[in-house]
Amino acid sequence: MRFSILAKSVLGWLSFGLLMASLVFGFGVLEPILTQAAHQNNITLYAILGFVLAAIGGAASATGLISIIKRRQGAILVFISTAIGLVILITEFADAVQAMMGQGF
Repeated sequence: MRFSILAKSVLGWLSFGLLMASLVFGFGVLEPILTQAAHQNNITLYAILGFVLAAIGGAASATGLISIIKRRQGAILVFISTAIGLVILITEFADAVQAMMGQGF
């Protein structure tokens, strides 16, 4: 496996693109909506948007893992997007479940 900075396969670039979509969607679009939902105690909207963001992060992580394992992708960009996608998946899923269980926002 050769290491490089940029991805060489389509799956590697897809993983990076999904990570960027997750970050833009999470911080740009969802942040004001989630803060307003938290102030209005709209748990359903908060949980659904959290699960959507977790799904995008999970997709970034899954495509990165497939690219690393199956396509022997050794790009640092793919490793970073896989790790950050996994962190987004875990944190957003836990946050949405915590909101659904009534533990607060």
